[in-house]
Amino acid sequence: MIRALVKVGIGVFVAVFAAKQIRNVAKDLSRYNAMREMSGDGPLRPDQFKDAIKPSSTPAPSKGPGPVAAAFGLLGSVQSDAARLLKLRSM
Repeated sequence: MIRALVKVGIGVFVAVFAAKQIRNVAKDLSRYNAMREMSGDGPLRPDQFKDAIKPSSTPAPSKGPGPVAAAFGLLGSVQSDAARLLKLRSM
């Protein structure tokens, strides 16, 4: 019985921790999207996020840049967005 209570306690802890992490990521992502909208870039789309995390090696069939170039472009905009956030927080 004690073993079951320990397992349940660990499970509850993991669930609460995961929920807090998801909430924090969602809050940060909404803040990041608001900053991107202020700069005229538009919100981060799921395909952009996916390309930034794990770019595919096949070229995209669209007219735009390939996924690797899009990922580097996204990573390049993070620096300017972070600088803008620091500037806004210092005001």
